[in-house]
Amino acid sequence: MIHLFKRRKGNSLLMVFLLFPYILDQVNAQTFNYSCGMYLAPSLIPSGGRGVIAGSYIEKGAVVDIAPSIPVLNHLVLNTQLQHYVYDSWEAEVSIVVLGPQLIFNHIDPRNVQIKFTDIATSWNALLHGELSNTLYVDMNHETTRPIGPGEEILTSYGGPSWFEIRNITFDNDIKPGLYNLDELQNVGHCLTHIYVSTGSLPLSSRGLFSRVKFRKGELVSISPVLALSKSLLLKAKREALVMNYCFADLLSDLVLLPIGLAAMANHGGPLLTNIRVDWYIWEHAQEEHYRNMNKSVGELQAMKQSPFSLGYYALRDIEEDEELYLDYGEDWERNWGLYLEDLENWRGTHKPYKYHSPPAFRHFIGAPSNLYHSGWKYNAACNDVDQVCAMDDSGDVDVVDKQQLALRGGEAGADEMILTTYGEELELARGYVLQMEEARLN
Repeated sequence: MIHLFKRRKGNSLLMVFLLFPYILDQVNAQTFNYSCGMYLAPSLIPSGGRGVIAGSYIEKGAVVDIAPSIPVLNHLVLNTQLQHYVYDSWEAEVSIVVLGPQLIFNHIDPRNVQIKFTDIATSWNALLHGELSNTLYVDMNHETTRPIGPGEEILTSYGGPSWFEIRNITFDNDIKPGLYNLDELQNVGHCLTHIYVSTGSLPLSSRGLFSRVKFRKGELVSISPVLALSKSLLLKAKREALVMNYCFADLLSDLVLLPIGLAAMANHGGPLLTNIRVDWYIWEHAQEEHYRNMNKSVGELQAMKQSPFSLGYYALRDIEEDEELYLDYGEDWERNWGLYLEDLENWRGTHKPYKYHSPPAFRHFIGAPSNLYHSGWKYNAACNDVDQVCAMDDSGDVDVVDKQQLALRGGEAGADEMILTTYGEELELARGYVLQMEEARLN
């Protein structure tokens, strides 16, 4: 299978740094001649897995995708599934995870899209250590190198033969991709441009996920491939592991699931605002592959070179155009976010910002729905007492703990010291909203 995500060797990343949210909004609000601009569908390239297919005519020089980016230190990438899915940055120790359709662009030369370079005076390390809990406004965009017709696959270059050679992948560059007709594409594909990213509605949320069209209750809103990562590895580097905030995790498993589609940008809505849920999405043409992977061990999943699963995001109620989409991250996440906001407020009352003492930072996994993790992915029966279970602590070590303690244990609210912007009234609004969510759960 052609691996869908790529690490550029020896080349500078071509990035766009968007300083103002409205710039992103203008690009994301662009309309397409056809009802769907891009589809996620089975690639017509042999062994190409899934690809991104144009749903309408796209002119030369058009921006087809702008993706939020997450910096991750290289020692968290090496010998993990992330190694096949990240881009290099211009800093030797930092790689970039990008969220969105471009992560699914397959390889061919000559390509029909390319990354546009804008030189920015910033440091990925500074961003990694210098923001609250999200990607802020650091993005990557792709522009077409020639006109692309409806039904044509959108393709980029992974950087030459060496990318395939170091991964022991055979690829025939003389392959010519096939062409979908639109009726077939609508039947087998899923529209990627029915959601977009814009400025979030909640305080301290930075950006959020929005619907471009109406969705009915129960309808599929988005599909996202997921990567299988190690919780213990991320926890041992929690200080630098901003990517934790985008991962699903179960307290009793070392398996962490990182969605790499735009749906990963959905904010926490709690009991008040949540309007989408997440579940496995099984492609009709890949059912056997899905169930085969479900029977693999955590270690086998983490050792795979390609994404083992896809997640589906489904509407919990009718959703209107341009409505923000919210997931429920779980009570544990919500409790820790509240504790973090208390820490931040205490820091603001004690220290003058940017003077001598850095504020706390938030690093916490999203609680995975119980239906995602089966028993084979959880810690085995080293704990035989009926009142005890195996659970991972915040250093990444597995402990034997009482079930009563486990119910009370949340994970650090954010004791790490990092630099972040002073948010003023937004902090008070965020704390107020947490209290509203707590009251709603009690009622």
